[in-house]
Amino acid sequence: MKPKRVRTLTLEAPSSPGRLAWISAASGLVKVGKSLYVVADDELSLGIFEAEGEKPGKLLKLFDGELPLDPKARKKEKPDLEGLALLPGGLLAVPSGSKPNRCRGSFIPLASDGKPSGSPQDVNFSKLYEKLSKEIKALNIEGAAVLGEKLILLQRGNSASGENLLIELDLEKILKAIGSKQPLPDAIRSITSCDLGKLRNVPLSFTDACPLPNGRLLFTAAAEQTDDPYLDGPCEGSALGIIEKNRIAWIEEIKGTEKVEGVWAVERENEWEVLMVTDGDEAGKPATLFGTKIQSS
Repeated sequence: MKPKRVRTLTLEAPSSPGRLAWISAASGLVKVGKSLYVVADDELSLGIFEAEGEKPGKLLKLFDGELPLDPKARKKEKPDLEGLALLPGGLLAVPSGSKPNRCRGSFIPLASDGKPSGSPQDVNFSKLYEKLSKEIKALNIEGAAVLGEKLILLQRGNSASGENLLIELDLEKILKAIGSKQPLPDAIRSITSCDLGKLRNVPLSFTDACPLPNGRLLFTAAAEQTDDPYLDGPCEGSALGIIEKNRIAWIEEIKGTEKVEGVWAVERENEWEVLMVTDGDEAGKPATLFGTKIQSS
């Protein structure tokens, strides 16, 4: 599969002085109404873009403060938002949990038209991630999606010993904690291993997912040569696939892109319009939005 380039994720203004006017490390994507929402793992803001055209996007600040411009210092201090899920009433920006300072997420309320409504709310993942860390070696959450009464978190493996996992959480408990502004509880229902195979002899690892009908997940994965949940590595390519009943039902290589880290799908008659965003692992390289189509059956 070779998707079409739709646009680069340029911004009206950079996130801070010294930064460039674009999102570079896109890591999660949701489309609601006429808006595209993008989280980046090296920003404190949510990117908001019009779904049509190439008009520069805007940033909605999620957390106070500024991140360092130096790449190593920025990596050390960033909240590492890696997933974006559409919940009843708003969006949940999900941190990776790969370091103790990467357990802070955000809930962004949305109005009925899909536009932001009210101020973003901090969401504390520490208690939930502490419990998950006892069950999972090298926690590294890379995606999230709502399926019925469940919130699915995707644990990204690594090329040495990492294991891709589907973590099912009780959505009602998550929503109750967000509504009462409490830390997310131990809402774990199940943890299931998922073998994604390899691409050019490098194991594929989850990077994002979005819901499809009938309890299915559309997911993206990357073949990145790294043995560490903190450090990036050379990427051999990406793949798009479907999970049904916790098993891979279909998977195919995505050609002609950087590392794909975010995905969203919209049904159009007998096919799905799939949107994907990339992370080039460089501040000097803008993230790109790509599009493709797959059969909905």
